Amino acid sequence: SAMTSRSTSIVAALRREGRWLATLSGVRPVLNLPDTTLLQSDDGRFGFIDAINPSIVSRRFGPVTVQLAGASVRVAGFTIAARGVSLVPIGVRAARTSASDAVAAGLATPPPFSSTGTRTMASAGVRVAFAPDAGARIAELSFDGAENSASGIGLLRDNFRNDSPPSARDYIGAYTHPLPAGTFNRRYTCSEPSEPAVVTCTYDSKGSDFDATFERTMRIDETTHELIVDERYQRGNIYATSSRLGPQLESISGFAMRPGDVLIAPSGVSGAGVLHAGRLTAIRWRPDEVGSVMVRATRGAALVTLDFRAQPYFLAPRPVELRFASYQVASVAEAERILQANPR
Repeated sequence: SAMTSRSTSIVAALRREGRWLATLSGVRPVLNLPDTTLLQSDDGRFGFIDAINPSIVSRRFGPVTVQLAGASVRVAGFTIAARGVSLVPIGVRAARTSASDAVAAGLATPPPFSSTGTRTMASAGVRVAFAPDAGARIAELSFDGAENSASGIGLLRDNFRNDSPPSARDYIGAYTHPLPAGTFNRRYTCSEPSEPAVVTCTYDSKGSDFDATFERTMRIDETTHELIVDERYQRGNIYATSSRLGPQLESISGFAMRPGDVLIAPSGVSGAGVLHAGRLTAIRWRPDEVGSVMVRATRGAALVTLDFRAQPYFLAPRPVELRFASYQVASVAEAERILQANPR
């Protein structure tokens, strides 16, 4: 069909700038790597290597040298699992992990997300950095100066359970949406950390499927050296659904998983964690408050998804409790025993 006059002018402008081609016969790839694409910023100072491994076995990519803003940037080789994908940042500086370090370590996720409004709280050897304008997610959780245990996904992504079936026409949803959309970009209102270290964050989800309020209180226990989190989800409009129960609060946490790490999640235990370099970092919950648990490893992170039990709409919502802690362990068996003991 004929194009509009505006479309015709846009195409003409792109042709004059050399950005519109009628054939790809004369185009040479910028990267000499099969199954990869180089994505560059407008100013050419940073970018990403978008790589995909469609085969049924893991593949090694690189090393490769990339030209950015007239400078040569060498990217170390990286491995992608069978039928996996990786987005490797180039020329992007991170607070704790450079892009080259992340690739060299085999991480398939970008460095931890950053926010101009990130706040910190620390006490008793526990350090927490969270971003009120990014869903109050935790970007950093470290114990006794050890490595950050939060992945680029972050810890404590609030959501409510949506039982609506996915569209049958969304053929690539399983690959492009590993996490529910909309659980990471809410702007929370957070109090300033007090002494002892306590912070309360809230968000009103007006205009969503459920008119409700998220409330989270985070505190560091100086006796047990734990981060204790109380979550409360209160529905505002009780007529928003025909259900006599309120929607289920869902919490998603992404723990960093590096090469050689072990996901610890014994069956029937109210806790899960990652064993890294002799240290187990774990999340615990109260069994009577959780309806279902899903723990899985994906693209450099261990995802722990908790669906809390729905409460009758006519009762004041009680907070649910999560605890984050770290333990020195000598083996996988010892890590499992610690979680099975479930110390309070």
